[in-house]
Amino acid sequence: MQPSVVKHRLPNGVEVECHNAAEADAIYREIFVEEQYLQFGIRLAPGMSVIDGGAHVGLFTLFAAPRVHPGPVLAVEPSSRQCSVLRRDR
Repeated sequence: MQPSVVKHRLPNGVEVECHNAAEADAIYREIFVEEQYLQFGIRLAPGMSVIDGGAHVGLFTLFAAPRVHPGPVLAVEPSSRQCSVLRRDR
């Protein structure tokens, strides 16, 4: 049986669907507040292309998209459980 999916509003006001709101908030904090995904010289600039491999519910995709616009962002999630949620979080 698939765990239930809940709608959750992130601290920035964006609503996402996820399996666990506390987990989504923790990942949000890592990406948007602490910017842990921009370590080790990783940078995002307009026009760049981004592949979010292992996208989960797409929080890094949401972080990267406005920073690289008009460049493309591709979210890839191999877990069918998470992918079904990711497809709803556009």
